[in-house]
Amino acid sequence: MANLLLEEIQYKIEETRLGTWKRYLYPTGARFAEFTTHAAFFGLPLLHFTFGICPETGKRKIARGVIAIGRLSMGILALGQASMGVIALGQLGIGVLALAQGAFGMLVIGQLAVGIRFASGSSPSATSPSASSDAATMSWPRSASTGRSGARSG
Repeated sequence: MANLLLEEIQYKIEETRLGTWKRYLYPTGARFAEFTTHAAFFGLPLLHFTFGICPETGKRKIARGVIAIGRLSMGILALGQASMGVIALGQLGIGVLALAQGAFGMLVIGQLAVGIRFASGSSPSATSPSASSDAATMSWPRSASTGRSGARSG
Protein backbone atom coordinates (compact mmCIF):
# COMPACT_ATOMS: atom_id res chain seq x y z
CA MET A 1 0.00 0.00 0.00
CA ALA A 2 1.32 3.45 -0.92
CA ASN A 3 2.01 6.10 1.69
CA LEU A 4 -1.07 8.33 1.62
CA LEU A 5 0.81 11.16 3.30
CA LEU A 6 2.85 11.62 0.10
CA GLU A 7 -0.13 11.54 -2.28
CA GLU A 8 -2.92 13.97 -2.99
CA ILE A 9 -6.05 12.71 -1.26
CA GLN A 10 -9.17 12.26 -3.39
CA TYR A 11 -11.99 13.02 -0.94
CA LYS A 12 -15.61 12.47 -1.81
CA ILE A 13 -17.06 15.92 -1.05
CA GLU A 14 -20.81 16.34 -0.76
CA GLU A 15 -22.43 19.74 -0.29
CA THR A 16 -25.78 19.66 1.52
CA ARG A 17 -28.18 22.40 2.54
CA LEU A 18 -26.78 22.37 6.09
CA GLY A 19 -23.09 21.77 5.54
CA THR A 20 -20.30 19.87 3.84
CA TRP A 21 -19.45 16.16 4.10
CA LYS A 22 -15.85 15.20 3.37
CA ARG A 23 -15.32 11.43 3.14
CA TYR A 24 -12.50 9.07 2.29
CA LEU A 25 -12.44 5.27 2.04
CA TYR A 26 -9.04 3.67 2.63
CA PRO A 27 -8.01 0.69 0.48
CA THR A 28 -8.19 -1.42 3.67
CA GLY A 29 -11.87 -0.52 4.16
CA ALA A 30 -11.29 1.95 7.00
CA ARG A 31 -13.24 5.19 6.68
CA PHE A 32 -12.74 8.86 7.39
CA ALA A 33 -15.69 11.27 7.53
CA GLU A 34 -16.03 14.90 8.50
CA PHE A 35 -19.10 17.14 8.55
CA THR A 36 -18.96 20.89 9.04
CA THR A 37 -22.02 23.16 9.00
CA HIS A 38 -22.10 26.30 6.87
CA ALA A 39 -23.47 28.33 9.79
CA ALA A 40 -20.90 29.62 12.27
CA PHE A 41 -20.88 31.30 15.68
CA PHE A 42 -17.81 33.42 16.53
CA GLY A 43 -15.82 31.62 13.84
CA LEU A 44 -16.75 28.12 15.04
CA PRO A 45 -19.11 25.97 12.97
CA LEU A 46 -22.37 25.19 14.75
CA LEU A 47 -21.69 21.46 14.29
CA HIS A 48 -18.41 19.71 13.54
CA PHE A 49 -18.32 15.92 13.35
CA THR A 50 -15.25 13.77 12.72
CA PHE A 51 -14.80 10.02 12.38
CA GLY A 52 -11.66 8.01 11.70
CA ILE A 53 -8.07 8.92 10.90
CA CYS A 54 -7.43 11.82 8.53
CA PRO A 55 -5.59 10.57 5.42
CA GLU A 56 -3.74 13.89 5.03
CA THR A 57 -2.04 13.80 8.43
CA GLY A 58 -2.34 10.17 9.55
CA LYS A 59 -3.80 11.39 12.86
CA ARG A 60 -7.25 11.80 14.32
CA LYS A 61 -8.75 15.18 13.53
CA ILE A 62 -10.03 17.22 16.47
CA ALA A 63 -13.68 18.22 16.12
CA ARG A 64 -13.93 21.95 16.90
CA GLY A 65 -17.31 23.68 16.93
CA VAL A 66 -20.19 24.95 19.04
CA ILE A 67 -21.30 21.31 19.07
CA ALA A 68 -18.24 19.12 18.53
CA ILE A 69 -18.60 15.37 18.05
CA GLY A 70 -15.63 13.07 17.54
CA ARG A 71 -13.10 10.91 19.32
CA LEU A 72 -11.26 14.14 20.17
CA SER A 73 -13.55 17.16 20.56
CA MET A 74 -13.41 20.78 21.67
CA GLY A 75 -16.42 23.09 21.77
CA ILE A 76 -19.17 24.62 23.84
CA LEU A 77 -20.86 21.20 23.86
CA ALA A 78 -18.18 18.56 23.30
CA LEU A 79 -19.01 14.86 22.89
CA GLY A 80 -16.22 12.33 22.46
CA GLN A 81 -13.76 9.97 24.03
CA ALA A 82 -11.61 12.94 25.04
CA SER A 83 -13.70 16.10 25.19
CA MET A 84 -13.03 19.64 26.34
CA GLY A 85 -15.65 22.37 26.48
CA VAL A 86 -18.16 24.26 28.56
CA ILE A 87 -20.20 21.04 28.69
CA ALA A 88 -18.03 17.96 28.11
CA LEU A 89 -19.41 14.42 27.78
CA GLY A 90 -17.27 11.32 27.19
CA GLN A 91 -14.68 9.05 28.74
CA LEU A 92 -12.38 11.96 29.60
CA GLY A 93 -14.16 15.26 30.06
CA ILE A 94 -12.64 18.62 30.92
CA GLY A 95 -15.04 21.53 31.27
CA VAL A 96 -17.26 23.73 33.40
CA LEU A 97 -19.81 20.90 33.47
CA ALA A 98 -18.20 17.52 32.79
CA LEU A 99 -19.98 14.17 32.76
CA ALA A 100 -17.40 11.48 32.04
CA GLN A 101 -15.57 8.47 33.42
CA GLY A 102 -12.68 10.80 34.20
CA ALA A 103 -14.20 14.23 34.77
CA PHE A 104 -12.29 17.40 35.61
CA GLY A 105 -13.67 20.93 35.95
CA MET A 106 -16.00 23.09 38.01
CA LEU A 107 -19.12 20.88 38.26
CA VAL A 108 -18.27 17.26 37.50
CA ILE A 109 -19.84 13.81 37.66
CA GLY A 110 -17.90 10.64 36.87
CA GLN A 111 -16.13 7.56 38.15
CA LEU A 112 -13.06 9.71 38.75
CA ALA A 113 -14.32 13.22 39.43
CA VAL A 114 -12.13 16.20 40.33
CA GLY A 115 -14.15 19.38 40.64
CA ILE A 116 -13.67 22.91 41.93
CA ARG A 117 -17.27 23.49 43.09
CA PHE A 118 -18.90 20.06 42.97
CA ALA A 119 -17.69 16.55 42.25
CA SER A 120 -19.56 13.27 42.40
CA GLY A 121 -17.90 9.98 41.64
CA SER A 122 -18.12 6.35 42.55
CA SER A 123 -15.87 4.72 45.11
CA PRO A 124 -16.28 1.74 47.45
CA SER A 125 -17.25 3.97 50.38
CA ALA A 126 -19.77 5.89 48.29
CA THR A 127 -21.52 2.82 46.89
CA SER A 128 -21.69 0.67 50.01
CA PRO A 129 -23.43 2.07 53.11
CA SER A 130 -21.55 -0.35 55.37
CA ALA A 131 -18.12 0.24 53.81
CA SER A 132 -17.24 3.08 56.17
CA SER A 133 -18.15 1.05 59.28
CA ASP A 134 -16.22 -1.96 57.93
CA ALA A 135 -13.14 0.19 57.36
CA ALA A 136 -13.28 1.56 60.91
CA THR A 137 -13.32 -1.91 62.51
CA MET A 138 -10.69 -3.45 60.24
CA SER A 139 -7.25 -3.91 61.79
CA TRP A 140 -3.96 -5.35 60.60
CA PRO A 141 -2.93 -8.75 61.96
CA ARG A 142 -0.23 -8.66 64.61
CA SER A 143 2.77 -10.90 64.62
CA ALA A 144 2.85 -13.30 67.59
CA SER A 145 6.60 -12.97 68.19
CA THR A 146 7.05 -9.18 68.23
CA GLY A 147 3.59 -7.73 68.74
CA ARG A 148 4.22 -5.27 65.89
CA SER A 149 2.05 -5.04 62.81
CA GLY A 150 3.49 -6.63 59.71
CA ALA A 151 6.76 -7.73 61.35
CA ARG A 152 8.26 -10.97 60.10
CA SER A 153 9.20 -13.62 62.53
CA GLY A 154 12.18 -15.54 61.74
